Amino acid sequence: MNSLGRALQVLEILGRQPCGLTNAQISRHLGIATSSCSYLLNQLEQEGCVSREPETGRYEVGMRLVALANGAMRASGFRRLSGPVMYQLANDTHLTVAISTLGRDGVLFLERVDYPDTSEFHSSSSAAGQSRTSRAPSGKSWVGYQITIGSIMPFLTTASGRVLLASLSRSQALEMLNRESGNGSEPPNLGPELWHELAAIRQQGYAVLSRPNFRSIAAPIAGPAGVTCAVLAITGPLSQPAWAEMDHLISLVKAAAKEISRRIANRPRAKYP
Repeated sequence: MNSLGRALQVLEILGRQPCGLTNAQISRHLGIATSSCSYLLNQLEQEGCVSREPETGRYEVGMRLVALANGAMRASGFRRLSGPVMYQLANDTHLTVAISTLGRDGVLFLERVDYPDTSEFHSSSSAAGQSRTSRAPSGKSWVGYQITIGSIMPFLTTASGRVLLASLSRSQALEMLNRESGNGSEPPNLGPELWHELAAIRQQGYAVLSRPNFRSIAAPIAGPAGVTCAVLAITGPLSQPAWAEMDHLISLVKAAAKEISRRIANRPRAKYP
């Protein structure tokens, strides 16, 4: 196998290992000498495709690959793949459904479906900070929590942002939070509680964020090489009856995120002459 093939193998292996692997572990996976593996990892690190955690010596997927995965997700008919799943989740939960991804300095919102307004995909921006009122089948109005498509939200203010941070290594998460703080956001509390929370999110496969007037549940969507490329979330006011069945909602969100991941993995590849 040539060096390109080996490099792709490394990225696929690391994409399935959220805690990373050492040079020795990767070389065993590949069946090559540690010296050859070290050379390959150094080349990938220089290109930003992998990163090395100084404290543990473990290699993880680099930010450049995460960015490429996000770009591939946006350019691969993602709306067509995710739309039916989002519609179904909105109808099942009676809550707003949103998909977001990793922005340069925060959570970038890509798509939104409101309940009961599930007849249209909200793919264009509307005025920030405004609420949107839909008419429910019963005739009562339901005010959806406004998620402006294309807007950036601070990581720690959303369940989606916490899932995105949990998908990164500690050094990558620190880089993103520091970059966010440099753009005018308040520096977040980076105490041990945050890292314990992110570890728990990574382990359980979802995040819950509750505030005085609303709640959100979010789960990761896997893209190329198993890397988290986006997050699926439901959100809405605490007055919604659906929140009484949290375990059921969590299972619905995780199942929907898994289904979108499956659709991404199985999407037809373009054929070129």
